[in-house]
Amino acid sequence: MSLRAIGYRLLAAILLLPLSACHPWDHPVSEDDDNRLMRTVLIYMVAENSLSNGSFQEQDFEEIVHSVGEIPDKCQLLIYMDDTEFPRLYVVDKSQPTGMRELLHWKTDFDSCDPGTLKEIMNAVVTLYPSKGYGLVFWSHGNAWMPAQRAENPRRTIGIDNGRNRQDNSGSKMEISQLREALSPFPKLDYLMFDACFMQTIEVAWELRNVAHYIIASPAEIPNPGAPYHHIIPPMFTKQADVEGIIDEYFRFYADSAVYIREGYSYTHGAVLSVVDCTQLEALQTSTEKMIKRYGSADEDRRLTGVLRYFPLSSQVIPEFYDMKGYMRHLITSPTDWSEWFAAFDAAVPYRRATEHWFTSYTGSYMYIRDKEDFGGISMFVPQPQDYFGTLLNQFRATSWYPVSGWSAFY
Repeated sequence: MSLRAIGYRLLAAILLLPLSACHPWDHPVSEDDDNRLMRTVLIYMVAENSLSNGSFQEQDFEEIVHSVGEIPDKCQLLIYMDDTEFPRLYVVDKSQPTGMRELLHWKTDFDSCDPGTLKEIMNAVVTLYPSKGYGLVFWSHGNAWMPAQRAENPRRTIGIDNGRNRQDNSGSKMEISQLREALSPFPKLDYLMFDACFMQTIEVAWELRNVAHYIIASPAEIPNPGAPYHHIIPPMFTKQADVEGIIDEYFRFYADSAVYIREGYSYTHGAVLSVVDCTQLEALQTSTEKMIKRYGSADEDRRLTGVLRYFPLSSQVIPEFYDMKGYMRHLITSPTDWSEWFAAFDAAVPYRRATEHWFTSYTGSYMYIRDKEDFGGISMFVPQPQDYFGTLLNQFRATSWYPVSGWSAFY
């Protein structure tokens, strides 16, 4: 089925509005228009992968169902789910005994990591539910700016759709640049939240700076059960997006207690979270480029072992995902320059929280924040000589962050 056919069938099946070339954002509605919702949020669940093993998408769906009473009357929540069944689209409906109404259940499968699919679902959301503001939660596996494959064609990805309604992690992924392109035609999001691992990186945030006011994500692995929706639903729908409240509720849920994973299996996972204020990213970019050109070099930095990082394996396997604040604190030697850079950073990443440790499934152990002064809550790639990172350095050069980061002066 073509993506255009998906979109036509979606709107035609719902039968709420006629198809038209006009969109509600083409004709702005005044702020005092009572016919417009305050905020509509879409949770885009791409679970046709290993996350269905353990039914994590079903756990989150149940959390949402139990929280529908927390959603204000002038707000709306939709869930798009693609798991080991055919894709479905649900809308919160308090008049239903279950609290949810299924808008559409497709009878065939399609690729939810195709940006065209996300674009069609977003088109339906903004057409059917015109709102003063929108939020998007992208739920899946995450790979940040990393390539989907170690190949000549660099890909920085989010999501996995194996295309066979199975629970394995082979299949298509969405590039971060494609995510930006899919969201660009729509109203700027109040917030874009990644319920996925490793997505809070400066490379990702820079790519998406014009499609959302705030980006909420983790620079590290997140727990398999993902966000505790029964706790974060209320701050998701406050009049002014309560991004700090979302982080606080998420953090508190994982901070102290063992969390149920599946029958007979639970552990204290931990959580690392931050928010990026996209309006402040250009100032951070300007200062970062200046400092890297001033203090950086093309020589191997042998002191990186002391810098906080979010991935537990060696750099030859995957980039280290170094904490941005931790690395720049390590790099900048002038107190005056550090104060200048940190002021820009603190404005761009205004809120961040982390437990003392978090669990990593790659090693089956915990990682720790040894020095809280190093913790900034967002990661960055730190180039090293060509023979050290090899292909990864070439792939980093393909990001939109690379030419403005300052690293192009050395690599």
